[in-house]
Amino acid sequence: MALLVNGETESGGDQFAYLFKQRGIGPLVGTRTKSAMSGVGGVRVPFIDGGLADLPNAGYYDQQGS
Repeated sequence: MALLVNGETESGGDQFAYLFKQRGIGPLVGTRTKSAMSGVGGVRVPFIDGGLADLPNAGYYDQQGS
């Protein structure tokens, strides 16, 4: 098995790719992910056009603490 990733992979896709590699299931194929694994929620910023921005409120570390 192999996992296809690219620069658009983020959030849950980042975590899935990390765990896939850590568990030795197979190689990651493609380019580096966004590494945007963060928890979202709690703070929503409304825009005047009706859109919203969710601000991250948590980060994640690997087993080496980075």
